[in-house]
Amino acid sequence: MVREEILRKEFDIFIAYHGTNNPMGSKQKAWELYEHLSQFADCFFLPVTYPEGDFSDTPTIAKHAKLFLLVANDNIPLNDKSEIHATDDNWLHPEVNSYYSAHVTRKAKVYACGGLTAAKANNFHVAFGGTAHFVEGESADPMRELTLWAQTSLQNGSVAAPVAKTSAPSYRADKRVFEGTWILTGEFKGFQGDFRKHYTSMGRLILTWDSHCYKALYCYSVSRDFSDQAHVTAICEGFSSFEIGEDGKEQLVITCDIIGRTSAKKQRNNNKHFRLVLTPRLGADGSVIALVSEFKTKNTDGTLTFTKGR
Repeated sequence: MVREEILRKEFDIFIAYHGTNNPMGSKQKAWELYEHLSQFADCFFLPVTYPEGDFSDTPTIAKHAKLFLLVANDNIPLNDKSEIHATDDNWLHPEVNSYYSAHVTRKAKVYACGGLTAAKANNFHVAFGGTAHFVEGESADPMRELTLWAQTSLQNGSVAAPVAKTSAPSYRADKRVFEGTWILTGEFKGFQGDFRKHYTSMGRLILTWDSHCYKALYCYSVSRDFSDQAHVTAICEGFSSFEIGEDGKEQLVITCDIIGRTSAKKQRNNNKHFRLVLTPRLGADGSVIALVSEFKTKNTDGTLTFTKGR
């Protein structure tokens, strides 16, 4: 494909990476994801798609792409504000800028590997703020989540649209539908490796709409039956995005950072980041009466139910 064709082409997914000639960079992981995503999408990945090309062309190519995926690890060069460096020899920044300037809806995400956290990725650029990323070590199955996002986004032509085959409502248009205080009741078959006892959870989730996403403040405690003390109490903050589940229904995904926690001894889960995938439960009149999350990890199996406070 000649240069003029490449520059005019609208690729399905633009795959960006860092450290082209650096063994500590993300090129190898990006190559792996390119091979996977190319099975169902038309992807741009410079070393394969345009090996004779120059990085000076990539901002133009990124601008025309439908989706943008940055593959990054914890060695990505950042400035003193933990943002992607804007330097003359770093084409990653103009690639992100070019894509962001041409796309209003949030179609840019980070595939984080090598110790990179969702919180750090979220700060790279405004294009990545307020969206859920795919994080190895944090997400249960980041490759599966990446595949689902790409397939549903490309199928609909927009991340913001619901799957065509379903008549389920879209909540993106009503920016206030989830705003307010939600009361948590949780039931656990197993909690942090203990599947012999029954655990319950209580707490509050406060959602506030802020220009492009819900900001979340989440406080909870988890207690074992017949125990006088809570095994875990935590205060978390995070942000939201909308995603499409396997059943074609829209879900509200809250990506949280734990900012304060107390726990009983010998607890196994020391993760500071997690995702709540919340599925709206509707009443007879079609209104949202609850948000439900099946919270399952290697060591924990529970159902979290949030009902709107008065």
